[in-house]
Amino acid sequence: MLATDSWQLTGRLRRALSVLVNGRNVEVHFGAPLRLRDLLDARGPALANRKTARLLRVHFRRIRTRVLGPDLSHRRTLIEGVARSPEVRRVIGELARSEKRSPQRLERRALRYGREIASSMSYPVLRFMDGLLRRLWNRLYDGVNVQGLARVKDLAGDHTLVYVPCHRSHIDYLLLSYVLYRDG
Repeated sequence: MLATDSWQLTGRLRRALSVLVNGRNVEVHFGAPLRLRDLLDARGPALANRKTARLLRVHFRRIRTRVLGPDLSHRRTLIEGVARSPEVRRVIGELARSEKRSPQRLERRALRYGREIASSMSYPVLRFMDGLLRRLWNRLYDGVNVQGLARVKDLAGDHTLVYVPCHRSHIDYLLLSYVLYRDG
């Protein structure tokens, strides 16, 4: 647990321990170079410093989201926020009037759907499943080679992907999730 990836801020010692323990599972991302000359303008160095710091914060937050996925540390807060959003409240009101049901019951239903949809993710479990699924795919398919996944990967970086099973088994989205995780 000391070496797991998380959204919480960590110190240098914990990050170094994480690199040592995770070994081959460590990812290094090199982005496009940032031209500082483009950030300087006539308004002075203080404004340029704040502008650069804000730009880098946004950039690193996006990269972190791309690598770790969304921050699910406050899953309950996220689910309640969606269930109490104006759009969902409007739909609950409409359904309560049209179907003559209690709004409280419909709100509980919305919360139940939110808990069903929002993932509860653990990185140690994810790594365990990576090893298990790698063996399964290699045994079933003698390796996995998916073509034409570049567009999906580009979308996965800045958008939320929703996997919808289209067969009786769930193997299609398990395989797609695995390929995105391995090659992502």
